[in-house]
Order: sequence, then C-alpha cells, then structure tokens
Amino acid sequence: MRRGIKLAVLALGLLTAGLALAQNPGPLRRIGEFRISTGLHIGGIEFGGISGLERDPATGRYLALSDDRAERGPVRLYEMDIGIDARGIAKLEILRTIELTDEAGKPFPRLATDPEAIRIAPNGNLVWASEGDQQGRPALFEADRNGRALRRFALPDYYMPDPGKTRGVVGNLAHEGLAFSPDGRRLYALTENALAQDGPVANRQEGSLSRLLVLDFASGQPLAEYAYRTEPVRLASTRNPPVEDNGVSEILMMPDGQLIVVERTFALGAGNMIHLFRVRPEGGTNVLGRASLKEGEPVIPLAKELLMTLREGDFGLDLDNIEALALGPMLDGRQTLVFASDNNFNRNGQVTQFVVFALEPR
Repeated sequence: MRRGIKLAVLALGLLTAGLALAQNPGPLRRIGEFRISTGLHIGGIEFGGISGLERDPATGRYLALSDDRAERGPVRLYEMDIGIDARGIAKLEILRTIELTDEAGKPFPRLATDPEAIRIAPNGNLVWASEGDQQGRPALFEADRNGRALRRFALPDYYMPDPGKTRGVVGNLAHEGLAFSPDGRRLYALTENALAQDGPVANRQEGSLSRLLVLDFASGQPLAEYAYRTEPVRLASTRNPPVEDNGVSEILMMPDGQLIVVERTFALGAGNMIHLFRVRPEGGTNVLGRASLKEGEPVIPLAKELLMTLREGDFGLDLDNIEALALGPMLDGRQTLVFASDNNFNRNGQVTQFVVFALEPR
C-alpha cells in the first residue's frame, strides 16, 4: 500500500525537518536533516531499525533496510522518495514496503535472519547481508526486486560460530557493510568487529581486527580477504552500568574505487561519535583461507585515512545510531552523502535520522 509520510505528519505529528545550520570546517558540508520519531506505523507495521540505505540510480529513489528480525513485522525494506536540493531535504516519503523472503519465497521465521546492509547489484537485483540466524550464522543474499532470495554467497567456514563461541562471527558483530567495486565485478563485505578467533572486540585500549571479504559477484565465490583494524572506543560512559563500543557500521564505494568506512562509537551517557575513513580495498595482507589471524605470518591491515570525525553537536546535530550510508544526488558538482540511523525501535529518546552532507572536492 502506498503511504506517504506527509500524510502521517498531519495525522500524528511524528516528523521534524532540520535546515542547514552554521557549518563546521572540514570536507563535509551539511545540507539538511530529517527526523522520524519512533512509533510511526505504516500499514500496521512499525517503521524503524534502518541499518542499510541505497539509492537506485535508475529511479533516484532509496531502499532502506530494516533490521527487524521478524519480531514486529516481516523482514523488510522500504522504498523511499527523499527530495534533496541545495536548501535541504524538501520531502521524505515512504512509497512502499517490500518483504524479504527466502529462496522458496517463504517469509523468514522470527529470529531467522538479521538484516544489516543492502546494495543494488549491477544486474539490478538486491544484495543484502544478515548478521546471523538462530545459530548465529551470517549470510549474504542476492534477491530479486520483489525481495525473494535467489542465492546465497559462499562464506568461508571460519565465519560460522561453533557451539562454544570460540570461532566465527561474534553475536551482533558480523557483516555491517556491503559495497560493489566500480565495475560491479567484486562484492565487498566488512564485519563490524573481529571474528572470535582473531582477537577481542574494540575496547578503550585497542581496536578490533575486522575482515573485509572480497567476492566475485558472478560466481559468488571469495576472491580475497583483508584485515581492517577499527579504532579503540573513543568515548567514556558517564552513566552506570557503563556501556561502550566501537565498530564498523557501514561501508560505501566511491567512484574513485576507494571505500568510505563508517565507524560508530557509542558510550552510555556520552552519546555517539562517528569516524569516516577513506580506505583502498587492497594492499594489506591477503588472509583468505586463514582460519585465525593470530596464527601464521604477521598481518598487515588495510591502510586508512581519516576523512572526518563527527561529534555530538557538530553541525548542530544530535547524532543518533548511524548505521547506513548511501550516495545521494550531485549538487552543484558536489557528491552528496545520505546518512541514516537505526532507532532500535526505542521510544526512549531515539529517532530515525536522515542527514545529508555535500562532500567538498579534495
């Protein structure tokens, strides 16, 4: 059912739009912000959990992936119309909901998948990542535009958790970012933090050794794999019990073949901090086939260059849980970037936040 957010605004008063404020120096220039209060329902299903975002170059519309594990409705994504111009975000309309189903066309059962990232493939299909099923096993799917899974990509066995959780992806820290190479031949998938056998998750003292898996899109088979070291946790909790983390929450391929990697730090009471890095997705040690990065020759991670750090209050923003990033339209010759946050379906202070920046030429 087609349902516009503008109608929901009149009925429920759930949305607020922000205009561009005074700019902070740096490579990003804020264009605008749009916030959706938690609690909006569309067709009886709660909107939220946005963990992946992709702009369809054929239509200019956006696909926003929810990380709802079939607990509040079907596993789903939303097709959206986000009107962006030099003055800000002129409109944000939810056009339709698309249910994601398995290879048999059946709905995913409750907790059977955990959607976290989405991209449009060169053939027009969808590719999306699940952090884990009921046994914690991650998966990468190719689906048609109606949401039905067509195939699963081959993941190395060492990504699969064992019963003792001494190997494989750590719960809720698997693939958070997907990207295609500019020629569309290679698919990149990056974990939020290290596999259990590779080292600790990020903490105040050290970062975590994530893995960037490179797959051949045509065959679905791995081609290479590189280590990516995240930053340590850069914020300290101001409330008890302390909760602090940092990890990769999204990746985005730029036209020049470099990735933008989003690292999100959260600390209870202190809020969020977002680091943006430029990363060339080759040049480190190829670790494909190495079940543990603690064994064998030393590992050289991918080189990374800090693009910008966003802190609470920068650009006048109250940063939320940024988990999605997409290329937006070109404005005055500048590439725009569209960020979106996951509200965790939490009505206690969290919202779904869309923020648009223009990337200044280097």
